[in-house]
Amino acid sequence: MRALIFLSLITTIVFATDQAIERYESAQKAFERGEYNKAIDDYSAAIKLNPNAPVIYNARGIAYFNLNDQTKAIEDFNKALSLDSKYADARYNLANAYYQLNDYKKAIEGYDQAIKLDPKRAEAYYNRGAAYLVLKEANKAIESYDQAIQLKPNSARAYYARGEAYRVLGDLHKALEDFDRAIKLDPKHAKAYGARGATRANLNDNKAAIADYDRAIELDPNSALTHYYRASAYHQLGDLKKAIEGYDRSLALDPTYARAYSNRGSAYGQLNSLPQAASDAKKACELGDCKLLEFMRKNEYLLIYL
Repeated sequence: MRALIFLSLITTIVFATDQAIERYESAQKAFERGEYNKAIDDYSAAIKLNPNAPVIYNARGIAYFNLNDQTKAIEDFNKALSLDSKYADARYNLANAYYQLNDYKKAIEGYDQAIKLDPKRAEAYYNRGAAYLVLKEANKAIESYDQAIQLKPNSARAYYARGEAYRVLGDLHKALEDFDRAIKLDPKHAKAYGARGATRANLNDNKAAIADYDRAIELDPNSALTHYYRASAYHQLGDLKKAIEGYDRSLALDPTYARAYSNRGSAYGQLNSLPQAASDAKKACELGDCKLLEFMRKNEYLLIYL
């Protein structure tokens, strides 16, 4: 989620003095270099010289946003809106700040207001869809993604996101269609390959799922989740050696992944490597997944390994 960088013309700063314009320009240059603290200092100096320019408050708010200081960002976006209630950029940025604070209901309210001010802002529809999806309101998410796609029909990430919403609803075939479209638009969209693989696995097409996971890992080799899902597909196919190798890679990337320990333990159990199975079962339980450990405890012949 990114705030909108609104690089307005200096002439839009009403009643600005030459010195205020100079500090604003200096702030913009610092912002472009990623020097957000320096930018904030210069924006603040410009505000002292010209306290009634909403664009400066909005710009400083974006700098705070990029430093993840959402409280101060919200203060600045609200100040900009108090000076210009129809300032669509500030309204959109305010919604993004609430999203970053996980206040998704306020974020949605903000996106609604931003859309009223600027109905052709595709990103507002997209971000609203993301907020609805976090709240498990998949149907509303899809409606927002539909509108984002209507405005930007070549947006791979909008198709990918809508596909995820269809997955939540259990409409796997529509999800596949959207993941296919996302990949066609962006052949390097690793998450779309991973999501398509997961959807194919849900449809019991594990061989096709593995092909998608292979491509996703090629594009993003550091995704513990994708390694886990590929291992799970091998597990379902009965290739326990490759499954264990995959769980190993997943755990190397994320040593706190309880399900990977549990599934690897299960694979070891199927290979009759019971000490390794017991070790993974205990580790998984330490991390919050105790199903395998409970299973082993119910089987008396396995107790000697615990």
